[in-house]
Amino acid sequence: MRAHKMNGGKVIPACRQAGVRVLYRPHEIYMCPVCLSSQLNPRHHGYYRCTRCGSYYAVTLPDAKIRQKETEESAKSVITSQRQELIARDYTDRLAAITKWTTKLRHMLDFGCGSGLFLKFLIKKGYDARGYDKSTTLTKYLQLRKLPMYADLSAIPARYFDVVTTFDVIEHTIDPHAFIRDVKSKLKKNGILMITTPNAQGVTARILGGRWWVFGPTAHFVLFTPESLKQLLIHEGCKVLEVTTDTITPWFFPTDAPVQRALNKIVYLATKPFHAVLFRYSLGDNMQVIAESYDVAHLKTGVNCRVLNPFG
Repeated sequence: MRAHKMNGGKVIPACRQAGVRVLYRPHEIYMCPVCLSSQLNPRHHGYYRCTRCGSYYAVTLPDAKIRQKETEESAKSVITSQRQELIARDYTDRLAAITKWTTKLRHMLDFGCGSGLFLKFLIKKGYDARGYDKSTTLTKYLQLRKLPMYADLSAIPARYFDVVTTFDVIEHTIDPHAFIRDVKSKLKKNGILMITTPNAQGVTARILGGRWWVFGPTAHFVLFTPESLKQLLIHEGCKVLEVTTDTITPWFFPTDAPVQRALNKIVYLATKPFHAVLFRYSLGDNMQVIAESYDVAHLKTGVNCRVLNPFG
């Protein structure tokens, strides 16, 4: 991986200059936080790119207090979102995808539930569903609306839920392995986990590159490919049941401006005849992964690694 000369000519890894949270092992080999490879390319829109699994992770990371502040600020826009009708249609499809793999839906958890739309959807369907979100603003907002929410991660019972969903959350974490372990610990043995996240090898990422709005290293800290997310889940003791892609996201912003809205419509109509082919070849802009939890420890890699996280 690339290194630079600083401080009187001393050579140090580029990621250490940037203060990025890295994985460490003896001999100071820095590794991809997803597949643990040291084959990293630092020249990708504010991210390192792993040349082995294709994942991206941000070169620089804010500290824990700044991340939490940004989470609370973004919560306000989540609450006022006007996409409820569109999202409700998405949720119908997602629930149908879950029921393909299990009939055990007694207890469900929406992990990172945002404005609570999916949680309300499940409750309306008659499921025993509960929510959790890291944002205290969203948690209080949903509690005031009488939705069943856990105020703290430690309050969520272990090995209790038949299904855990987490939509567009994992890309906002700085340690995806710890995130999966946290989520998986709430599932019963053979429970079902559904994850959605942007696809870093989708058609829009390939065409727009760094101009795609998803490449925002100040908020999206880790971006996955279908294969890298699958590797992560397998490493943490999950059986991957299904990996699909869907959606072509807007290309032009702000999306509510007349010109940009017209351009986005043109892009959508131009690509629509090819959606089925694009999605079949994992080129949709969104990934949906369904996995089954196993009661086993995560796989050994043959390397004794520990995580250095100076930002908390």
